[in-house]
Amino acid sequence: MAQKQFKSLQQKLLLSVLSVSLILAVGAATISFIEEFERSKSQTEIMLNQLLDTVEGTAAIAAFSNNAQIAQDVVNGLLKNDIVFRVRIKSDGGFIFEQAKNEAESGKKLNEKEIERPLYSPFGDGQLLGSILVQPTAKFNLNEAQHSAEINALSSIALIGVTAVIILLLVRSNISKPLSIVSNTLHAIKSGEKQRLPILRKNTNDELGRLVLDINNLLDVLESQFNEEHSLRQQIESIEQQLRDIFNSSSAGLFLLDKYGNIRTLNATLKKILHANHIDDATLTHNYPIASFFNEQTQFIALLQSALRSGRLETKDFSLQNTSGPETVWLHCLVSKVIDSSGKVGIEGVLFDVTQRVENELAIKHAADHDPLTGLLRRQAAQAAFNRYMTSNKSPSLSILLMDLDGFKKANDTYGHLVGDKVLAIAAERLLQSVRTTDIVARLGGDEFLIILINQPPPVDRFETAEKIVVSIQHPMSIDDDTIVKVGISLGIANMTHVHQDFEYLVKAADEAMYEVKRKGKNGYCIYGSDMRVKLYRPDAASPTQPEHWI
Repeated sequence: MAQKQFKSLQQKLLLSVLSVSLILAVGAATISFIEEFERSKSQTEIMLNQLLDTVEGTAAIAAFSNNAQIAQDVVNGLLKNDIVFRVRIKSDGGFIFEQAKNEAESGKKLNEKEIERPLYSPFGDGQLLGSILVQPTAKFNLNEAQHSAEINALSSIALIGVTAVIILLLVRSNISKPLSIVSNTLHAIKSGEKQRLPILRKNTNDELGRLVLDINNLLDVLESQFNEEHSLRQQIESIEQQLRDIFNSSSAGLFLLDKYGNIRTLNATLKKILHANHIDDATLTHNYPIASFFNEQTQFIALLQSALRSGRLETKDFSLQNTSGPETVWLHCLVSKVIDSSGKVGIEGVLFDVTQRVENELAIKHAADHDPLTGLLRRQAAQAAFNRYMTSNKSPSLSILLMDLDGFKKANDTYGHLVGDKVLAIAAERLLQSVRTTDIVARLGGDEFLIILINQPPPVDRFETAEKIVVSIQHPMSIDDDTIVKVGISLGIANMTHVHQDFEYLVKAADEAMYEVKRKGKNGYCIYGSDMRVKLYRPDAASPTQPEHWI
């Protein structure tokens, strides 16, 4: 910013005093002129009345006798006075005699007040004969007022000028000159210097002297603070270097983002964690979105937006994309909203490699949700999948298939638990191969299994699926070279006919259908119909081709 031109205090003071003096002088002259002009007008009126007193009698005779010669003499006598511009004598009988001076002053007479005096009979009987009118000369009043005003103005200007000069000298000597010394000396002192303001001996006991002492004390304090600040700055620089070293050597990936999720600052560890060592820092810090490193980009952006809205710490795990190894790399992200000293909003965050922890959690969750023998879902996991499907679909459509193995207990008792476990594993694999990948297969316990047909197919296809399962399970199971086991399966089907039918209701309906198969010879499937009755089908019977019975 360009520095403004310096103007000394004395120059400003001189200009100010001269300006004020000029204004006061002009004001005094104007007021004097107006007062003198009014006084001259009053004096003129008095003089005119005196003149009228002198010629009143003669003018009355002229009006009484209608004598123009006498009127002429009266008028001429009055016009010889400088203060008279026009005279008019008139009588009630119609006689009028009027005369004025030259017309050069006619433009100035209009604003002057005329004086008119009545004329009475010279014989003392009080009869009104007419009147005599006198109009004063404006120039006379103006000249008189101007002359007096000039004298008063000169006197005022002289008095004001002398007073201003004296005040100016006193102010310069006692205020402006000492202030100039203080200002120039203070301006020349640089930050941290030991130079101080000189003592003003003439102003030792006044405000300027106290100001100099206060400024010198303030300079002492500032010098002390400057030295402390210099020492503190060195300490801060040392601490900043330590923090910078910690920042770059941290085992966690540290970063700062703008409010749009672009990287602004990062440490070396972050590049290592993100497998981004091949990207230079200049590229990463130039509008590079950090979300692009993750498989769950939409969820990561939502996490950043949530941190900006809430102002709280937000955390979540994300998987890293495009890693060189076959295993998925998991990172734990912590982000929070920050506002710098300029008011700019950003996001700071930390990334940790939590691959081992996530894998352990996934393993634990998998063990909790899956049967260790068959690898199928447990009942709770199947029910949770059922609920997720129901809440995420406005028009859900599914079927529940409940089944258990026929002859399994005999095989288990005959060949032992190891063979029995092998039979269950083979049965689970055949069930998975008999349904779509979108369907849900679960082991409820023992030899009991459950299948959920998601977005259930047409009735005929559902029957074919059930028949495929029955036929598949009936195939002999080769356990080893010496052991072959053959089991059957009883299967009950419950179709969802209303959105308010929950998991337990459908399982119970399928269970009733399954036990109907067992009561009627096993190795088949039975459908729980809308008429609340169950009907049995076996693979060797005619395949049902009339699905309208089961809609």
